[in-house]
Parts: sequence; C-alpha cells; structure tokens
Amino acid sequence: MNDVITGVDQLTAKRLTKILEKTDLFRQRYDVSIQDVHCTRQTTTWFAEISFLEIIYSGKNPSSAPSRLFLKLSKPNLKPVDWVYCRKEVEFYNDVAKVMDNPPLAQCYDAIYDPETKRSHILLNDLSETHSQPQFPLPPSKLECELAMDCLASVHAYWWEHPRLETDLVNLSSGEVQNKEFLGMHHSLDETDKIFNEFVDFLGDRLSISRRKTYEKVFSSWPFTRTMERLSKRQYFTLVHGDAHAWNYLYPRDPQKDRVYLIDWHEWDVGLGTNDLAEMIVLWWYPERRAQLEQGLVRRYHLKLMEHSVKKYSWEQCWDDYRLSAIRIMLYPILMYAEGRSPTFWWPILEKGILAFQDLNCIDLLE
Repeated sequence: MNDVITGVDQLTAKRLTKILEKTDLFRQRYDVSIQDVHCTRQTTTWFAEISFLEIIYSGKNPSSAPSRLFLKLSKPNLKPVDWVYCRKEVEFYNDVAKVMDNPPLAQCYDAIYDPETKRSHILLNDLSETHSQPQFPLPPSKLECELAMDCLASVHAYWWEHPRLETDLVNLSSGEVQNKEFLGMHHSLDETDKIFNEFVDFLGDRLSISRRKTYEKVFSSWPFTRTMERLSKRQYFTLVHGDAHAWNYLYPRDPQKDRVYLIDWHEWDVGLGTNDLAEMIVLWWYPERRAQLEQGLVRRYHLKLMEHSVKKYSWEQCWDDYRLSAIRIMLYPILMYAEGRSPTFWWPILEKGILAFQDLNCIDLLE
C-alpha cells in the first residue's frame, strides 16, 4: 500500500499493521494484533498537520513494537514554494537516514510523497514521554544547547566530505550546491539583485542608510571567493539539517539516560556544518545571550568534530565558517520577503542578523 495518508482516520489498525510488518520491530510471529489506533491530540505547523497516536494491542504488545506514534501529514493547498519541503523530508527518511549508523533520529516507520498531488505523510516513533522541548520562544538551557552541539557534531562528522555528497545525495537535495555555494540562495545573481532592490524599496526609511550599505557590501561580495574555492576543492562539505533552531531538537528528560534527537528534516542539504549552529544561535538570540554562550558552544562543536575523527579542520577555520554562516542569516529576511512571508517572521531576523554581523566583525570576511 503506497498511497499517501491525507487524514488521520485513514491510518486504521489494518493499515498500521501492514506498515509495521515491513519493519523488524513487529512481525506476525507475535501472538498479538493491533486492535485500535487512537488519536490523543493534534496540532499544526507551518506546512503540516500533526497527530499523536496511541496504539492499542489485543494482547501484550512486543517490547520492540511502538506504543505511541507521531503522524505528520502535509497540509492541503500548500503554496508551490512549500512542496519541496514535503518531498525533501520524505527523501531524507527513505534515502539518507537509512545510511547512517545509529543516527539521532526518531524511528521512521513509513514516509511517502506523491509527486502528482504534492501530498506526503511521515510516521515516526513518538518520543514525548522521554523527551521535551523548551516553551516557545524561550531558548534552551545551557546544558540543552551543549547537548544540541554534540548532536550536530555527530551528524556532521558522519557526513564530513562523504563521497555520496558529491553524487546521489546532492541530486536528492536541492541540486544547486554550485549556485548556492553554501549560502542557501535559491535564485540567480540577477534575480537576487532584483529581489534586494524590491526589499529595500518596500522598507523605505525603516532600513537605515548604514544598514542598507551593510547589505550592499554583502551582496557586492557575493559569491564569496573563499567559499567558491572550497567548493572547487570539495573541502569541508557535510550534510546539514537546514532548519536547526532550538525547537527542532528533542531534549532528554534524563540526559544521563537518553540523548538529543533532531526532527523536521524538510530543509536538509549539503553545506557548511556551521550553518546549523547559526540557525540555532544567530537566528534566534540577541547579543547578550550570544555573548554568554556563543563562542563556547561553537568551540564545543569543533572539539566534538575532532573526537569524531574529523581532521584538518582548525578552530580558526571553524570560527570563520561560523561567521560566514552568520552572514547567511542576514539574507533570510530578503528570501522570506520574496516568498511572501509575513514581516512577523523576518523583521526580528533582520535585527538579529545585523547585530550578529556587527558583533562578529563579519565585514572582515568580505572581499
């Protein structure tokens, strides 16, 4: 059965049984069966409808079988710009996650994307009993931040300059690594220049002269020479999450027993590992918290990479990469504006991005 689930009521006991029988966790040899699938609560995200499910067995369920599941359904009538997120997350669980050794991911039992309807579903193990997330928009604690750095480092180290990043995984992702050269730009140079001018005109005097000059300096220096050189040499590539903000981690209630998990892989791609760090830190934190934790967390990330056998990547290189990733955050408001996103999302990012650019002396990296 390969059709996409578009409503939680379609995940019947019979259908779930067929799904689980395809895994090593639940086989017909067990003298039990699924009696019912009960939805305990629902919520929505940017482009998905989420259902938390309780599985009721006719007998004692096998210890390897899940008792709670997490069903993620793409919303109907999404904008074309959002279709790619549905496709990419399904590709991640079907083609990328299965390659990794003991990845920090919730177990995926089923993931399907229909290219005709642009609909998708993903069925995951529900970890809410053992893990939690900070209340939005409160940032995670220092300990949780450190555990998040450890998690990112383990993923990035596995894929560090991995041969598949130059072939099939690039084709699975955006396929535009050369054009984006690690910056995450989805437009050509001419298109980006036009979008920037429209963005500036829209803001008018709400974008000060000094900040406009900063942006002009960034765009006049792009694409950056140092990243283009690195692309040509295929150096320091890795697989990145792409949306690694604090609420896309599941933090263990007992850090001595469990580890951090990463969720929402709809923007995974190939690029600088520090892009994920900037997504968590620069994108969300104001100067005071960054001053307290920023460099220590980046250094911890670098040390963990070294522990995972990443070689020839100095602390100075890592810190400069993080600063490049901070510049990348400055581009987000313009891209969000181009996609028609509300200023509610991108106006605070503009402020935090420019403040980080100034605090980190990112202008020194521009040619």
